[in-house]
Amino acid sequence: MNVERKARIANGALVLASSVLAMTVDQRFVWITLLMGVSLIFSGAVDFCGFAVIFRRLGSGPRS
Repeated sequence: MNVERKARIANGALVLASSVLAMTVDQRFVWITLLMGVSLIFSGAVDFCGFAVIFRRLGSGPRS
């Protein structure tokens, strides 16, 4: 599994988890969902993904 795919899975998992937490625990968890959405828009606009950088530094894929 490549780094970009792992980054997309991590983003999706965080959005899903924060949405469920916002509905069940406290509405302030919706801010995590909002920030992840902004992060994904930024990532698509400038072709930079923070999760991909983290995964590469952890040794999870090639440094390209």
